[in-house]
Parts: sequence; C-alpha cells; structure tokens
Amino acid sequence: MSRHRKVVWNEGMLLSPHHFQQWDNFYEELLNSRLASLAPYEWGVLDFQANGEAIVNGNFDLLRCRAVLPDGLLINVPEIDPAPAARPVGEHFEPDAERLGVYIAVPAKRSGAPNFQRNGGAPDQNVRYLQSALAIIDETTGENEQQLAFANSNLRLLFEGELTEGYSAIKIAELERTTTGQLKLGERYIPPVLNIRASPWLEDMLRQLVEILITKSSSLGEQRRQRTTSLADFTSSEVAVFWLLHTINSTIPNLAHLFRTPVLHPERLYFEMAELAGKLMTFTPDRHPKDIVRYGHEDLFGTFSQLAQDIRDMLETVIPTRCVPIPLEKVRESLYAGRVLDDRLLKEAGFYLGVRADIPEAQLIQRVPRVIKVASRDTIDVVIGSALPGVTLTHASPPPAPIPTRPKFHYFQLDSTGMFWERIAGSKALAVYVPEEFKDEVLEMYAVKP
Repeated sequence: MSRHRKVVWNEGMLLSPHHFQQWDNFYEELLNSRLASLAPYEWGVLDFQANGEAIVNGNFDLLRCRAVLPDGLLINVPEIDPAPAARPVGEHFEPDAERLGVYIAVPAKRSGAPNFQRNGGAPDQNVRYLQSALAIIDETTGENEQQLAFANSNLRLLFEGELTEGYSAIKIAELERTTTGQLKLGERYIPPVLNIRASPWLEDMLRQLVEILITKSSSLGEQRRQRTTSLADFTSSEVAVFWLLHTINSTIPNLAHLFRTPVLHPERLYFEMAELAGKLMTFTPDRHPKDIVRYGHEDLFGTFSQLAQDIRDMLETVIPTRCVPIPLEKVRESLYAGRVLDDRLLKEAGFYLGVRADIPEAQLIQRVPRVIKVASRDTIDVVIGSALPGVTLTHASPPPAPIPTRPKFHYFQLDSTGMFWERIAGSKALAVYVPEEFKDEVLEMYAVKP
C-alpha cells in the first residue's frame, strides 16, 4: 500500500518544497505500485560491464550499468549516475570460499530523514541521492540559462556479507578464482535481468535451442517425406513422429521471433520453453510437467540451464534418430551450400554425401572423390581456384544403415580430420563444388550419429 498521499492543491496556497516533494513521492510510488501489480519481476539489469583488467588485478570496478532496482529506482552508470568507487576484493574473498557475490546498492528512501545530500554539505553515506548542478536553458526560447540541481543515485559496491537492511540492491556478479589464483567473473551466474540481451549466456542458449529445433524438424520432416506424401497414408506407428514434428514446428516460429526481438524479458522466454518442455513430456512417460524447473528471477542460470538441458534430452530420447539430414542449397552454378547447426554433430557424427548423376555408375564412384570439392563456405572458392583437394571423400559401400538410401545414389564419407574439416567445424557452414561433367546431379548430405 502507498505510504504517500495525494497533495491537495488550492488557489492562493503558500507553496513550499514539501508540496513538490510529496507530489513527486506520490506519483513515483503510484507508478511503481501499478507496474508491480501487473509485472511481478519488473526489476533487474538492462546492461552491465565490469572492468576485466581490474578484476584480474584484485579490484572490482564498474564501467557501465543500467538497471531497475527492486524498489523501482532506475540507475544509469555512467551516463547519468557516477560510477561507484572501485573496491579491492582482497580480504572479502575468504581463502576457502568458492565465489564472492558483488552487489550494486543504494540507500533506501527514508521517511522523516534527509534523502538528498545538501548542496555543499558534508558527504553523507546514508542519503539516497547526491546533488549535482547543470546549466539548463529555456527550451521555448533557447535562452535564459539557469543552474538547476539534479539528483544522482548514491551508488556503492557491496560484497557478500556486507548487505544489510536499509539498502535496495541487485547482485550483479559473482567472482571466482582461476587455477592460478587470479580473479574472474563467474560464468555460472546471471544477474536478474529485464532483457536477456544483458546476458550473453541467455542469448547464446536461445540461439542454440532454435538451431537444434530446426535441425530436428528437418530430420523428422525428411522421415515423413520418405514414408509418404499424404497425411492420410500415415500408419499408427508414424503418428508419434507426426505429432512430434507438429510440436516442434509450432514452437520454432515463436522462439525464432523471440530471438529476433530486441527486448525480451526472461520470464517471457521461460513461458515458451516451459510450454515446449511440457508438450515433449507427452512422448516421455517417465517425466511429468509438475517437475519442470520453476522460474527463479534471482537464479536465471539454474532455471534456464536445467530447462534447456531437459528439452535437449527429450528431443534426443523421444524418437531417437541417428541420421540427421543436412539440407544443401544450390547457391550458384555447380556450387551447393549447407549449414550444420548442432555443435554436437560436428564433434561426434560421421558425414556422408549422396550423389546421383546422369553418368555411368562406375565412373561416378571413381570420379566423385577426385573432382568434387568439399570445404567451408568461406574457403571453397580458394580450394576450387587453387586445385586444392578439400575434404577427402571415400566411397561408402554399403552406406551406414541409418541412411535412407535411394536408388541410383552413391554415398561418400567425409574425412572429419585435417584443416579443411576444421574450417567447416569452425564456421558451421560447408560448400560442395560439382564439376559440369556430372549431368543432372542431385546431392544430399547426412550426419550419422555414433
């Protein structure tokens, strides 16, 4: 409930600073209360950067921070609010401690006590705001410059164990020790954020999830095309594949849109991912939606690392597929390109190129390893122009059982060693050059898991 009351304005009343202060307090609290009633997690970090070099040298120095504190105060370092003084970590990080929390804090607003440092007065660590003077012109005339006093948040850095009542604060980082004893930012801590763009880990997690879903959709879609071209022809054994494909395809547009959205609250992302996890549990009798990890605004890493891992595991175990198609697109004459979106395929799977062309079978088997070039998308032109071999191709006879072989196709295994493959793995993009001697060629590529 509001602690501040609405000021009554009367004609001829004697105005004092008290009126404007209470007016300011009332509408500030009204705004915060209305927002909190609609959005329970309306506080968090929008942007954050610490001085990495200072951390290595044993100090914590804040370079940039935009955030909304739990009591609704908006802070903006350094554009509006001066950065708090850097602090040595030293004695605050116990030798046997694994990590040390760092907070950005400001004194809470006090009732019946000063909340602003007096102009020219002695520094007071308990006031909420400091004062600074700025010259402001009349925006109507562009003239009549006046000195106005403005409030800056009295920010400070606090370490774990120092935070007491009387502060509004956000834990912005955790410090850890490296094997050599140097300090670094903990990689497994994400501060409460209002936008996932403030966390590179959350952004990368969402990107990888979208890529995995696209890959799974392509794999299941290929299975469907191989079995039938008509929905009415689905057998009972294929119903699970169909509904899993439906679940994944209906999720991809939502998550892809969220990934492209410049401002995305983590709770909004949680809704989509939790819904996907619940749908996937339809196919896994040993899991139940009641066990889905709960949203923790102050434990975002724990929330999303668990949720993302559960989704990955279910996508692998619901209908396990060892063979993943890698779509190849003809980008220009004689050149095809494809992307490998799942990192695990590049590390664990074997890759096979299927070729069909209007030439004698024996000639195709003999010529493909000699003249067809496979390399990363960014190096294929150099490989072609310099007559370099590219990735080695070996005829696979017979091809691995998981590959859905088709008539007149021959399959060639890609050698997943050497510098040409390393460039493919690094860029996640490959290209295939097919000389003109292969008339009416048709290519397909598969990754076969061990």
